[in-house]
Amino acid sequence: MRTKETLRIFAMWAALAVVAVAAYPQDSEEEAMMSKDVLDQRGSLPRFPGGNEALVAFLSSNLDYPKEPLANRESGTVLIQLKVEKSGKVSDVKVLRSVSAALDAEALRVCKMLPDFIPGYVNGERVTVMHVLPIRFMPPED
Repeated sequence: MRTKETLRIFAMWAALAVVAVAAYPQDSEEEAMMSKDVLDQRGSLPRFPGGNEALVAFLSSNLDYPKEPLANRESGTVLIQLKVEKSGKVSDVKVLRSVSAALDAEALRVCKMLPDFIPGYVNGERVTVMHVLPIRFMPPED
């Protein structure tokens, strides 16, 4: 089905564009500007079980383009903010940037179904991390 293929492509883009907005506490402005290499030495971000490919597969197999927005050719990127707890559980899932009520609801529904992540660590201790996950909806070309 072409709609599923479109969602799969955009789910892949979304999964690759996952942004950590609070990976670890910074002690100074200078430390906040450190590169990812420093994060690798101090800790790690939460990971979806199986990696980004598995996240793409999860999103593409669970996202359904709602009928009314599809018929009206609504499109856009819903930004979902979520918290990956120290336990790896996903919590506090909410819309950060809305497209429409129906598309927002579908993005929320699927993100609330996410399984536990492999938790993030800093200096050997588990940490809670905020993520922003973009979910892009684009109707297929006719």
